[in-house]
Order: sequence, then structure tokens, then C-alpha cells
Amino acid sequence: MVLASTGASAMLIFGIPHSPVSQPWPLVGGHLVSAIIGVSAYFLIPNPIVASSAAIGLAMLAMHYARCMHPPGGATAVTAVVGGTTVHELGFYFVVVPVFFNAIILLSIAMATATFRERNPFTTR
Repeated sequence: MVLASTGASAMLIFGIPHSPVSQPWPLVGGHLVSAIIGVSAYFLIPNPIVASSAAIGLAMLAMHYARCMHPPGGATAVTAVVGGTTVHELGFYFVVVPVFFNAIILLSIAMATATFRERNPFTTR
């Protein structure tokens, strides 16, 4: 399963790798916190518009306090609410698949390419 907010995360991770929002904890923590809040909002708030609005605000607040601010996490929270029956059937399993797996795979690729750039003698800076 591919998560759309992973594309936005990839833009941050590879486009501005030294930004605070592109670091490992904000990437993984931001998506996980937001997914938990999004799934909870879906189950607790019957109106999808109110649930998605609450999910964004609460995800932003939780990421701030957990020091893992990652803007694409807002999209992850909204996806948990408006993602359709496939996402809703996953329930809190959505936090693991696809959210956690997407974040870990993206982080692994980012770390591998950063390691390669450091060791490649032909790379200019």
C-alpha cells in the first residue's frame, strides 16, 4: 500500500535533507502520531468534515509536543479519516501498514543515499 503523504515526505527528505522537518524522528514520529490521531478521530467523530479538521489540528498539536513536526503528517491524519473503506477496515493497523512501513522504507533509502554521497569521491559539493 502506498500512502500519498509519502510523496510529500520524499520531497522534504531529498529536497531539503538538513531541515529540521526532514530528520528521522520527525519523519517517522510525525507520521505515526498523525496516523493514530487520524484513526481515533475517524472512530470518535461521526462527521467526516469535523473529524478530518480535528485530526489535522490535533496532529499538529501532538507533533509539536512530541517534537516531531513533519508537515506531511497532516495529510496522513486526513487520509485516516477520508481514506475510504480500505483504510477504515484497517483501523489502527493503518498505523503499521502502510504508515510505519512507508516511513521506514523512505528513511532507509534516504540514509542509504546520504551514505553513498558521503563515500562517493566523484560527488561535487
